[in-house]
Amino acid sequence: MTKGSRRLCAAALALGLLASACTSEGDDGAGASGGGGGTADVDGLPAADVTVIPGTQEVTITGIEPTTPVTLVDEEGTRLVTLVSDSAGQAHTAYLPDEHTTLETGGENILPTGDGTAMAPGTYRAIVGDGDDAAVTDEFVVTGIDDHPDVALYEDQDLEGVPIGVLGALPEGTDAEDGYQYLEMRDGTLLSAMVRFPDPAVYGDGPYPTVVEYSGYDAISNPEGEQPGSLIARALGFATVGVAMRGTGCSGGAFDVFSASQQADAYDVIEIVGRQPWVKGEKVGMVGLSYSGITQLYTAATNPPHLAAITPQSVIVDPWMQQWPGGVYNTGFTRQWLGERDAQAASGGVGWVSERAEGDDEVCADNMVLRSQNVDFESLGRSLENRPPDAAGRDLRELVRQIDVPVYLTGAFQDEQTGPLFTGIVDHFDEAPLLRTSMWNGRHPDGYSPMNTMEWFEFLSLYVADEVPQLEPLIRAGLPAELAKNFGLADVTLGPDRLAEQFGDDLEAARDFYEAEQPVRVVFESGAGENEPGEPGGTFELRFDTWPAAEATTRTWYLGNEGTLTDEPPTGDALPDTGYDAYRHDPDAGEEDFFGEKGYELLVPQWDVDWTQFPDGRSLSYVTEPLGEDLVLGGPGALTLWFGSDAEDADVQVTLTEVRPDDTEVLLQSSWLRMSHRAIDDETTDGLRIEHSYTEADRAPIPEGEMVEAQMAIPSVAAPIRAGSRLRVQIATPGRNHGTWLFESLHPDGEEPTHLVAHTADMPSAITLSVLPDVEVPSGIAACGVLRGQPCRSYVPTANASPDQPG
Repeated sequence: MTKGSRRLCAAALALGLLASACTSEGDDGAGASGGGGGTADVDGLPAADVTVIPGTQEVTITGIEPTTPVTLVDEEGTRLVTLVSDSAGQAHTAYLPDEHTTLETGGENILPTGDGTAMAPGTYRAIVGDGDDAAVTDEFVVTGIDDHPDVALYEDQDLEGVPIGVLGALPEGTDAEDGYQYLEMRDGTLLSAMVRFPDPAVYGDGPYPTVVEYSGYDAISNPEGEQPGSLIARALGFATVGVAMRGTGCSGGAFDVFSASQQADAYDVIEIVGRQPWVKGEKVGMVGLSYSGITQLYTAATNPPHLAAITPQSVIVDPWMQQWPGGVYNTGFTRQWLGERDAQAASGGVGWVSERAEGDDEVCADNMVLRSQNVDFESLGRSLENRPPDAAGRDLRELVRQIDVPVYLTGAFQDEQTGPLFTGIVDHFDEAPLLRTSMWNGRHPDGYSPMNTMEWFEFLSLYVADEVPQLEPLIRAGLPAELAKNFGLADVTLGPDRLAEQFGDDLEAARDFYEAEQPVRVVFESGAGENEPGEPGGTFELRFDTWPAAEATTRTWYLGNEGTLTDEPPTGDALPDTGYDAYRHDPDAGEEDFFGEKGYELLVPQWDVDWTQFPDGRSLSYVTEPLGEDLVLGGPGALTLWFGSDAEDADVQVTLTEVRPDDTEVLLQSSWLRMSHRAIDDETTDGLRIEHSYTEADRAPIPEGEMVEAQMAIPSVAAPIRAGSRLRVQIATPGRNHGTWLFESLHPDGEEPTHLVAHTADMPSAITLSVLPDVEVPSGIAACGVLRGQPCRSYVPTANASPDQPG
């Protein structure tokens, strides 16, 4: 058995498949199809009586006898993979292995590859059966994302919508089902969709400015439910179209995560919706936060001609890094999120989907059949400890460079779900004619908070509705109460119609003014700037032309003896027994978040927090002297760490906090790195924005008895640190310092290696942070626990241990 095949079989066994599900090149073949690799002779084989549905970098074959081998071959007849059909007589794949492999399909499936390689566009055939029973299909073409269908596919589809009252009521004589339908994609797959029109009593009979919300959440096309982004947009006068990705909701196809087929579908969706007679201007925008925010970036990267603008909020930048931040496996939110996606996309569906499939919706019922071909993506991702080469195809850090429409991007530096890495793509929108972005300390849902509502509405009005933004009086009167209720607040205030007040209905003048403003908005100390503790809204805001800000400077502090963090580098006259600190692996850290007994409450103004301390000897701490003047952090940072261990590898967490004069400690930012992944990607690293390759080829253990230099990226943060406060850097095992991200322990139970950090003249460990100069900081310090996304606790000084006695 070859090395590649051993890896594939090991992955299959790890996911609970039988050992017999794997065969490798060199195993006994089976007639013309063959269990092994090599080239198949298809001449003289009869025609296979099956249905082949080629798609975008995927293929589905139905009408097969159950448990029949189906071998895909390329134009030269090379065997690529053999799929054993499921009990419904179907086989589906969007991925190909490094070497020929045979896999069962149906049930708990894995991707038929060791590195996540997507099926390439090209010409293929399929050999169905084996031995004397083998037959072969005609050649079929698997297409790429940019292989667009004839526009007749889009022009021939008519969509109907249902008007919804401002308060959510249906007009007399209408039914929510009036807006539910299916959209046909280029490969014939049908996606479930729900179309809603704004209240005609307020906004007339259309045509309406229109937005699409596209995601894999099962409720996105539910006639009886409405996603927050669509709901707010509809209340503001936009027609909304909620579309469930293939393999989710009642949509057809097999589920994947941010795949090429989902991107192609998104292009088709925009082109279908944009041609509807009720769409104003024949172009549509997109809305959504989190999943439906991320998909906007993938959609816009395909450049649909009928796309006007996008408003992605609370997004990720790379699916692999979301599951493996710093190369450390995230057992918390990301694993749970993927598990939920797998469960909701399962055969038969859940909730309203299963009820619909079991009722009179035959399309929904038919679409459930292929769900048995879904892949267990959480388990697959867990097996990819090194970033696969094919991950580049889903890396938004590069894909967003292709987007050619206006973009409004928002996010929180401490987002407890999707994290802070979105800040690294703000300057990557090379082709976008306009990028506006709003960033803040805060939490995952804050893009829909009153702090952001008017900014979001302004952008949608200017670039989707082609109107000067002005709230309808009824909406201005009623929307604040609804927003306050959703965010657990007594009341909120919306900003003025500033552009309408200044320019009336002169759209060109309003756009010129808007586009002349600095596009990057940063809100500081959100949670402390409004009239209720924890209410979204900052004590001050700054605007910049770029992020990182061109105005930013850097400041470096060096790790020193006795837990100090100093401006001066260590000198060469240190005593032989100084300059090194030690800590032991904390086996319990990874399963500890910072929430209290109430757990994770998404929308409450203030979290219930139980931010635990590391036990003695399980972390290292370095603290500055009290600052003599105010310091405003703004941008990314980096920790240069000289590190050693008595283990071959180690997972390291660095956490930056503020220690205030009253000895309370506030979390600013955390970062993680598996030390074997310390190799820097020189092509993408830029100043303090450190990027690692995470590839198998670049991975290297920690040499025994040696110290290695590692650069740890610290994602952007924006915070005022007032005079008298101190900065603290804590180095430890990943865990305890995050809300929803938990971390798998690298070391087996009972194994607690000791790690060393050096801070000598020839090995100067140091942290460098971005600093915004000449910023006037408001007086007063926010009460403990008020700042959104930033837990607070009593500061407990930590004495660092020596290498001989780490604790």
